[in-house]
Amino acid sequence: MSRVQVPKARPGRIARIAAAMFALFLVATACGGDDASDATVATTAMAETTTTTSATTTTSAPPTTDDHEHDEDHEDDEHEDEHDEDDEDHEDDHHEHDEDDEDHEDDHHEHEDEHEEEHEDDHHEHEHEHVAVEDATGEMVALEAPAVRVVCLTGLCVDTMFVLGIKPVAANDLLHRDPAYWGPDENEIGPVSGSFFEPSLEDIAAASPDIVIGLGGVHDGLRAALESIAPLFIVNPIGVEGMLAHVVEIGVLLGMEHEAEDAVAAFESRLEQYVSGVTTKRSVMVVYGSDVNIGADTVCTPAVDALAHAAVYAPEFSGCDIHQPFPSFSVEQLLGIDPDVIFVQTYGFGPTPPEPVSEQLVDNVIWRELVAVQNGEVYEVDFFIWGTSRGINGTNFVLDEAMPKIYPEDFPAPLP
Repeated sequence: MSRVQVPKARPGRIARIAAAMFALFLVATACGGDDASDATVATTAMAETTTTTSATTTTSAPPTTDDHEHDEDHEDDEHEDEHDEDDEDHEDDHHEHDEDDEDHEDDHHEHEDEHEEEHEDDHHEHEHEHVAVEDATGEMVALEAPAVRVVCLTGLCVDTMFVLGIKPVAANDLLHRDPAYWGPDENEIGPVSGSFFEPSLEDIAAASPDIVIGLGGVHDGLRAALESIAPLFIVNPIGVEGMLAHVVEIGVLLGMEHEAEDAVAAFESRLEQYVSGVTTKRSVMVVYGSDVNIGADTVCTPAVDALAHAAVYAPEFSGCDIHQPFPSFSVEQLLGIDPDVIFVQTYGFGPTPPEPVSEQLVDNVIWRELVAVQNGEVYEVDFFIWGTSRGINGTNFVLDEAMPKIYPEDFPAPLP
């Protein structure tokens, strides 16, 4: 708000009144006054002035012609003076208003500068924020700043990076090219050659990672070899609870804890929708292998644990011994359980896809006795996602594929 100077009013001239002549003298009576007041500006865009004046009344001897001419000249001068004063006051008001605008613009720029400085300070503070998380082996992995470049040695890492919206700079399997992830045309994630158990250290180093994420029981021994390249963070989540805790851990390492927590909450809500939508639970088993070597998945695997929330899973495979996540199994044991629905993962790592296990066992007498086989409720599934992802995206994929098959009436289609 600015204050505007208000000009004083010019006294108005009242016609001289001739009074009665007595004893050659003239009596003149006059009264009058003038007053001016300042007004306060009430808006930020413009000034508004209020002026109050009262006229001056004067009584005197009749003027001569010269006096009249002089008065007219004087009145004209007064008009000019008043006009000049008004112009000066208006100019002063204009300058004062411009100064207010300049002050407002300066305040605006100061506020923008302060905001930019605070944003830069927050950014630099985030860049230099130290993070430390304990991995699955009990090793405390510390970083001077949140990781940006990540090398994945396990599909679980690929899955979690996908959930958080960040591409790893390199990976040693092709899970990232699955249509459920970035797709077959993805070419920005560099390859890590070598085997799953012995990945190429040269390829890892070439990717210049801030951190390398490996799987417990497989990549633990690489820590010393990777010491000169990047810290190794070992993961090995058990069940749904472990999977969700893992996502938050990776979120901390990437400086994306809030995004990780949001992803966890979204998954928990979606799983609850599936569980609460089941009217009558049916029994399920997830198996893998070949005709000569068949195994059973336990609830150690997050996706199987998620299914076990919504279906009946065999009691002997519903517990999880961290040292025996994949116990020995046989077709005879499967017949002893005789589940309503069987999901089969056929493992194959060669250039030629293997024959599906369910087809390999078609002539097995015991296999043909299973209720699921007789009812046509044996389903071959993608072992890449069911067997290697172990993360939120892969588990959602498993639920979306399995629940309409287990409960076609409750879930004629996957949840949106």
